[in-house]
This record gives sequence, structure tokens and C-alpha cells, in this order.
Amino acid sequence: MITVTACPAGYAVAQLLGSITLRQITSAESFTLSSKSTMAEVLAIIGLVSNILSFIDFGIKFASGTRNVRDSAHGTTTEVRELELIVEDV
Repeated sequence: MITVTACPAGYAVAQLLGSITLRQITSAESFTLSSKSTMAEVLAIIGLVSNILSFIDFGIKFASGTRNVRDSAHGTTTEVRELELIVEDV
């Protein structure tokens, strides 16, 4: 849903999915939002949210991995320790 509100002093505020855009307009200019620009803005917001979630997911996995290495007795992950034991047996 798009809400366009005219403000005093020649400004218009467009609110789209929680983000607010403030743009100065003149009296001769009409302030309209085309469906193409709106769709592009929605896709940009979805892409930004997706990238933020991916970054958070990576950070959580990285922190978990470093915690596992820190807490281990041998200074490596369990998978690496198992591989070391297999190599020693061979």
C-alpha cells in the first residue's frame, strides 16, 4: 500500500512498506508514483532484507564455529579431530 501525503512548504511524503521517502515538489509538478517504480522499490526492499538475513545467518554460524573450536580440548572442530584419528589409524 502506498500513502502519499502533502506537507506544508512544498514537500510530499510517500510511505511504502514502512520506508518513508521525502521529496520536494513545486506547485506545477504533480507527485505520482508509477507502478514500475513502486515494484522496483518493493523488489529492492526484499533484496535488502534477504541480504541482511543472510549476513546474520553467516555471523551466527561463524560465531558458533569459533565457540566450538575454543571449547574443544584439541583446538579443532570435532570433524577435524575425527579425520585426524582416521589418518593416524591408516
